[in-house]
Amino acid sequence: MAGMCSARLRACFILPSSLISWARNSLRTSFLTTCAITPDFTIDIRMVALLLTLLIPLLLLTDHLPAGEEDRCFVESREVVRGIYGSGYVRGRKQVIVRPAVSGYVSELKVREGDSVRKGQVIARIDTGGLENRLRSLRERLALVEERLREGSDFRKSLEGNVAVRRENLEKARRRYLRRKELFRKGVIPEESLEEAERLFRIAEEEYRSALSTLRDRLRELSTERKALLEEIASLRREIERYTVRSPLSGVVLRVFVEEGDYVNPL
Repeated sequence: MAGMCSARLRACFILPSSLISWARNSLRTSFLTTCAITPDFTIDIRMVALLLTLLIPLLLLTDHLPAGEEDRCFVESREVVRGIYGSGYVRGRKQVIVRPAVSGYVSELKVREGDSVRKGQVIARIDTGGLENRLRSLRERLALVEERLREGSDFRKSLEGNVAVRRENLEKARRRYLRRKELFRKGVIPEESLEEAERLFRIAEEEYRSALSTLRDRLRELSTERKALLEEIASLRREIERYTVRSPLSGVVLRVFVEEGDYVNPL
């Protein structure tokens, strides 16, 4: 009986070899009170009987294998992923109530409850009233000033053309005066003719200086106006920025207390 069981144990190749060896030894010593399995374990006769009860039905279903067949078992390598699974919720460490910096009507609401937001993201806009129109007007004025200051612009051509004409008139008056001065020295013309030429020369000289001064003054005024416009535009843009509500931190919107069209204030 022990030999038959041993043969059938060898046929159960899906069982670990250590278990098969242990079963063989258990069957050989089935009439002993106890038997040693490993250096670390011992079982009594009741355990042997339990083993036989579990193994005999399996052995009866297994065909005999050829003599000399080695005990076999299959080994498969798999990745073992260790993890801890559970349920719960995340509580934010910081919650803030976002309020506008100015009073006004909500013209645009860009988030809803549950939305994720980044720090600095626009979440709402307040109606700026006439500030946007004012800013647009300033920008148009700035564009006009910069166009007039541009080299080759019609405005500068007009002023510079006037200077060129006055300079040409001055040069003609100067040459006429010098000729008459030479003629007067030779006694060809009277003194009154020389004085008239000198008077016209002084007038042409004053007109040229006036035209040149006008050109410089107008360019200086335009440069000053451009600087003032840039400062006013920057100030107005900062004011308009206060009507834009931004998220102070990254996170999730828990609740929205207003709707578009509602009146809000910083308090």
